[in-house]
This record gives sequence, structure tokens and C-alpha cells, in this order.
Amino acid sequence: MRLEHLALIGNCQFSALIENTGTVAWCCLPRFDSDPMFSTLLDEKDGGRFVVGAEDGSPGSMAYEDNTNILVTTFRTPSGDFRVTDFAPRFAQFDRVFHPTQLYRVIEPLSGTPRIRVACEPRLGFSRPRNTGRTISATKGFPAKFA
Repeated sequence: MRLEHLALIGNCQFSALIENTGTVAWCCLPRFDSDPMFSTLLDEKDGGRFVVGAEDGSPGSMAYEDNTNILVTTFRTPSGDFRVTDFAPRFAQFDRVFHPTQLYRVIEPLSGTPRIRVACEPRLGFSRPRNTGRTISATKGFPAKFA
């Protein structure tokens, strides 16, 4: 992993480093000084990861939307093209600025039928054991597997 393959998103509550393969390489939640939840930047094998990218792991091209901290990564694959938009929301309401601990990853197909890999494997700090995995129902009729 090289520095030029990383981009930073955040909202003054937390931040995340996103790799051009669609992997969250570093993210401490719920604050900057918390233990890392996603840490493949330091430990590719046992660090937690959150991947939204091409099935074969190929890199995409990254760019920020003009004058924002919104990262857009475009993937071109043999089966189709797609875009992943990553951001951490920040908004004003009731004369206050809110910065919730939320990481948004929006997948948008552009052409063809792209094959997309999505894997969320959080690890709550360096000193804690790996999660054992469990199956839950994300929505009625759409099971989700967490490993």
C-alpha cells in the first residue's frame, strides 16, 4: 500500500483512510483517539477491513468532488463499471453543527453488470481477538453474513 493510493474523508468527529481498491485502510471509531476498527494500513492479515470494490481487487481511480471532502472512486471492470462514493456527513441544524459517527459508502452502477465485492470485517482494537462471525437478517428476505 502506497501513500498515493490513499484518500482521507472525515467530519471533525472521526476520519477514515480509503485505499484505491475500495478498502477502508484506517478508521478509529467513534473518535480520533479510539481504538482502530479498520486497520489494514498496519496489519493486512489481521487488521479489520471494510471493502467495497471490484471483485478481483483491482484499483479504481479516486477523486474528490469539487470543494468537498466527498471521495468518488470509479472502477472499470470487464463485466461493467461502477462508482463508490464515500463520505462522513456533517450538517447544521438548530444553530448547531452536527457531525455524527457515520460512514456512508454509496454504490452506483454505471454500465454493464459489474461484480462488486463487499466485506465488512471490523476488529475492535489491536489487542482484541478476531470476530468469530455470525449470520443475521439485515432485512426481511435478505440475509446478511458477517464474518
